[in-house]
Amino acid sequence: MLAQTVALAAASLGVLQPLTLLGQARTLRRRRTVREVSLPFLFLAVLCSVSWFCYGIMHRDVALLLVNAVGLAGAAVTLTTAVRLRAGEADAVAAKASAQAMAAASAARTVRAAGAGTARSGSRWLS
Repeated sequence: MLAQTVALAAASLGVLQPLTLLGQARTLRRRRTVREVSLPFLFLAVLCSVSWFCYGIMHRDVALLLVNAVGLAGAAVTLTTAVRLRAGEADAVAAKASAQAMAAASAARTVRAAGAGTARSGSRWLS
């Protein structure tokens, strides 16, 4: 009886844990940033779920298979969300840097053009 109670509690917690990961994925999508999330942690969550799932297959343990299938799905969704957002952030940073470089180049051309016009108007050749 005690073993069954512990097994039920462990299975329940094993199913609830990935739901926290899915909550994290929802938060990532809402905030549109991954600055607060550790990608190595999420990768390890996927790796642990895969290893326990494989262990469940080897021992034909349905409880391990079910719990870790849910865990794998939750960790995979969260990791995928984080990686996609990280790529989007990298693209946004590159676009911002490119826009700043273009603005600086345009400002430099404007300054050169204004300086060249001033130099000519003050020149003896144009008077």
